[in-house]
Amino acid sequence: MNVLESSGIKMHSELEPKPDARGKAREIADQFETLFMQSMVEGMRKTADMGQGKGLFGEGPGSDTYTQWFDNLMSGHLAENGRIGLSDTLMAEFERIGQIPSAEDAEQESANS
Repeated sequence: MNVLESSGIKMHSELEPKPDARGKAREIADQFETLFMQSMVEGMRKTADMGQGKGLFGEGPGSDTYTQWFDNLMSGHLAENGRIGLSDTLMAEFERIGQIPSAEDAEQESANS
């Protein structure tokens, strides 16, 4: 399965001069990194028992909402500011298998346009 099919990005051999192909791929890679970070934050939060077995935000009304907000905001912040490099690795892999043009090729295509 082509990882980028859902975004409309074509294989390198089918690429038209589109400067936004790398941008779409970067967006997908960043979203994946954010989801990965969210999974990590959720796992870490679940282990934060706080000694009473009630979790980080207790068991009262709204605790599930606060929990979800915490996971979303923390994972978004970590993905944006504390990048773990997963997005960059995905971009390198997309280039290697020809799903997007290299950065140099994309620059040349946009300069020629």
